[in-house]
Amino acid sequence: MDDDKFYVPNRLEIKPGAFYFVAKCPITKKILAIERDPDRGSNPYSHADTLVSCHHCQGRHRFETSDIIPCQASEGDDW
Repeated sequence: MDDDKFYVPNRLEIKPGAFYFVAKCPITKKILAIERDPDRGSNPYSHADTLVSCHHCQGRHRFETSDIIPCQASEGDDW
């Protein structure tokens, strides 16, 4: 895989109060957690091209940096 691409193969364990970079599944419109955000939303997502294995629709989706935003998890979130 190229250096400017990033692959997310598994579902993350979501912890309430933690920050994550997320995107929306284009099929189900549900939120996908891509990775933890150690900077708590203060810096943008840094991978140029991200391929995600989606646990909502069981497909794979490619996201650009502009599609991925920081978000803080709440109790009961099912990302």
